[in-house]
Amino acid sequence: KQRSSAKKHAWGACHSLALILNSGEAQRDTNIEASCAALDEMIHCVKKAQHLNDKITKTAIATLTVIPRDLWHIGSAHGGSVAYGITCCLQVLYKEKTNKDALLAKLAHDIYALLSFLLCLASDVDMFQSFCDETVTNTMISFLYGWMIEHGCEASIFENVSLALQTRILRDKYEVSIIQKFSSRALHEQRRELSPNTHTQEHKTGLQIENEEDEL
Repeated sequence: KQRSSAKKHAWGACHSLALILNSGEAQRDTNIEASCAALDEMIHCVKKAQHLNDKITKTAIATLTVIPRDLWHIGSAHGGSVAYGITCCLQVLYKEKTNKDALLAKLAHDIYALLSFLLCLASDVDMFQSFCDETVTNTMISFLYGWMIEHGCEASIFENVSLALQTRILRDKYEVSIIQKFSSRALHEQRRELSPNTHTQEHKTGLQIENEEDEL
């Protein structure tokens, strides 16, 4: 009975935070620290998705995706909230993909949607902070690359990842081949976006660039 009460309380708290963090009060200087802490707590719910009640995690994700972008940028500047969110999504989804921790299909879908949302928000600095995390590995970055291609991410996202991976610290951490893949793909997507009339041709050359990247 106590566990059921705790679950209802956590679920209700996520709902309430959606209203609070969407108000102007959340971005007041005196409330920023508390707002950032609330952001991180909901991201933590995603990190613990395999161990929390699905309803709590889904409500936390729903709240995270309706929070104003301005508040996300504030959270990123004050405590690396965007980077933390990307890291947690990668950890959970990679475990699910490698069958180390299964998720319900609908919950996995929601976490992928959150990852997409965060990648669109992220700067190269956010990417750098995320990829510096010791839990993020070469195989996880390769997993991210494959998912970004499948998902059809924009050139700007590939470019931000590429810029982050080309910093001295991350060049020493990650394999050259994966860094080159992101760099090549960023250029490929830029060309595609600048040439809308070549959609059919680009569809055909998508396999060509994959082969070129594999040869690097």
